[in-house]
Amino acid sequence: DEEDVERAVGADDSNAKPRKPLTLTAGADSFEVGAATDVTLVRTENDAPDRWGPSRSTRMITTLVLVLGFAVAAAFLGVGVAGNNQDQKDQFERTATDIVNNIQSAWLDYKNAAALIHNRCRSRNFTRAQFRNLYEYLIDGGLDFQASQFDPNITDNERASAEAEAASYYAKYYPNVNYRGFVGFETENSTVLEPRSKHAFYFPIHYMEPILGNEAAIDLDYYASGSRRRTVVSCMETGQPALTDRLRLVQETQSGDAYGVVLMHPGVNLTSQPDVWPRDLASIVIRIRDLLRRSVEKQGASSLVYIYDSSDTAGGRPMFLGGVHVDTTDGGGQAVLQFLPEIELYNVHGHLQWQDT
Repeated sequence: DEEDVERAVGADDSNAKPRKPLTLTAGADSFEVGAATDVTLVRTENDAPDRWGPSRSTRMITTLVLVLGFAVAAAFLGVGVAGNNQDQKDQFERTATDIVNNIQSAWLDYKNAAALIHNRCRSRNFTRAQFRNLYEYLIDGGLDFQASQFDPNITDNERASAEAEAASYYAKYYPNVNYRGFVGFETENSTVLEPRSKHAFYFPIHYMEPILGNEAAIDLDYYASGSRRRTVVSCMETGQPALTDRLRLVQETQSGDAYGVVLMHPGVNLTSQPDVWPRDLASIVIRIRDLLRRSVEKQGASSLVYIYDSSDTAGGRPMFLGGVHVDTTDGGGQAVLQFLPEIELYNVHGHLQWQDT
């Protein structure tokens, strides 16, 4: 398998066939409809060899169900029902469009941030202090994420020196960190990080900021197994950024349905730098709750917002990523957010159905 990844460097994906987008339809007796959006960061090979598992796209849908209380009141009064319903449809469409645009804008910001990290680090001629400076520039621009990372392709011959350098750094600047060397989930369904077994090469999270709060992810090998490994392979084969499936992040401290994804970026093939490409990865760790907060906190209408991943249908249905109740009824100009428990897309609203088109 490792030889196949090496041969995939610079692979041509011109014949890739994008998966059909997922759309939502609503029953004729309801105007609280779902709004869908495709956020496409990578083309995928639907005909990829089975050894890599299912092909991975990054299409996501955003399902928005607005709470339209005063439309119900108008119906009870029996006055201007048709007009009010149309007004509420228009209001829904405006609010849904705003939120969808905010989410799409956020994904683009994450993608650009990962590209910036890769561009700065691709020569591997930088210090950890300089990586910290880059992180501070990113957060100064208002981008909210769990961690920024650079994940170099390190061969087994380079492993010992890389681990020694990291051990010395953490002992000096973060003495409370229990550095264990390269670690990973050794099997597909493992939930325990273990010292990484011997392999030809690794993609560890060797540079990361911030350190505090992300200690569990230090030198985690993304190529070890599971969705992380499949995303590395996608980046290497296509030369395009890609998202993991839904993850329970190793650094997540909140209980409940708090999920995240990792956006990995292989950089771009620069004519001015004829080095081997793709080789290393930059990555941004995104907590879905942070994404939702950024996208909805300035909305003027109360609403329920859910995000589902339409490319991750392991159970035959789109995978829940997160949900939030936006409450603006207090009139103070600041929305109150309450994160919602996991729910299947079918159960978000009684009239919603999904189909490929």
